[in-house]
This record gives sequence, structure tokens and C-alpha cells, in this order.
Amino acid sequence: MIIGNGLIANALSSFRENQDILLFASGVSDSSETREEAFQREYNLIEDTLNKYASLRFIYISTCSIYDDSLKHSPYLHHKLAIEKKIQETHADYLILRLPNMVGQGGNPKTMVNYFVHAIRNNQKIQIQKSAFRNLLDCEDLEPALQAILNNTFHNEIINIANPINYRVSDIVRTIENYLNKKADIEWIEGGGEYEITLEKTGDILFSLRKDYGLNYLTEMLKKYIPN
Repeated sequence: MIIGNGLIANALSSFRENQDILLFASGVSDSSETREEAFQREYNLIEDTLNKYASLRFIYISTCSIYDDSLKHSPYLHHKLAIEKKIQETHADYLILRLPNMVGQGGNPKTMVNYFVHAIRNNQKIQIQKSAFRNLLDCEDLEPALQAILNNTFHNEIINIANPINYRVSDIVRTIENYLNKKADIEWIEGGGEYEITLEKTGDILFSLRKDYGLNYLTEMLKKYIPN
């Protein structure tokens, strides 16, 4: 079963009828969130769910942003780490899945791709760090990756599912510009960088599902989901 009805929950909808697994894909998804009440609401729901479904395998959707040093003081990341710790300390059978920026149909308007598309279409200025990179993964690649992971012997672990390649944010914006046939109003600022998402546990699985994660993957993914 699944708790949640957003982008990731919908991408994993095949698990809704699975009565052996509780997949938690709800709660705070906006990395800029700072409101304590929003964090507490998710924490309380996690506590209630862990108690109610103590016998089920518990899969929690977390974030690869935890590896980004520039966000290490973020309330959002402190909140996600606290929830991960709670699950590790209290549940007998769990998997914590850290995901990158997921791209799919709809979803939170504050996700990076949705934000860029809206800003470009509405002639809004975008601030971009010159050396910024981001990791993007097509939601359609998530379900088969998770199925393969569950067929392996992963238990009580933190696992990364991500694109083996990070993209320059400038390339992401240029690709969106090309698809929309409209230039972005960009203010370039200093800063940015690239953080590593290790895939030693899942790399073989990801490459068995597809071989090409280069710029063509980025282009086809954005073309698929950017509404006309």
C-alpha cells in the first residue's frame, strides 16, 4: 500500500495493492520549506504509520539533497534526517530510498523543472549559479528500479536511486528553452557545484534498465513532460 498521492506516489502506483509493503511517499516535498508545523505534521504521520503497520516492510521516500553541503543547515534536510533516524531506530524491516529531482507529469509547481517552465513562459527572471549541477530522473524509471531492488536482498538500508549523470543547470534551462522556443531571462550569479550521489548498491540495476543517461535522456525526458 502507499501513503501519498503526489508525483512519486503516482509513479509507484503499482504498489498500492501490495499488502506486504507500506510505501510512505507523503509529507514535506518542498526543500525551501521552513515552517515547523509542516515538519511536525509529517513526523506525526510517520509515527502513527510506523505504529499502525509495524508488521509491514516500511519504505520511506527521502532525498539525495542530503549529500548537498550547501544545504547542510537547511531545516528541510534536518527534518528528513530526523525522520530517517526515527525509522531506523523503531522499525524492524525498512528501506530508505533517497531520490534526486524527479521529473514527471504534474507534481509540485516548486520542483525545479516546473519552476523553470513557468518562469520562462511568464517572462520571469531566473537566478542561476554558474557552476550549479542537478540530478534529474524520469519518474517512469523509478518503478522498475524499485521492483528490481525489492527482488534483491536489501533490508534495513539507505539506498540511492538516481541518474548516474548530473546535469549542469544551464543545460537544463537551455533544453527547456529549445523545447518552448523561448529564451529565459537569466541572471547569472557566482557559486554552485556538484555533489556526488553514490550508486554502489544500485548502479548495476539502473544500468540494466537503460544504458543512455546522457543529454539525450535529459532532452527526451523534458520533451515528454513539458506541457504544450
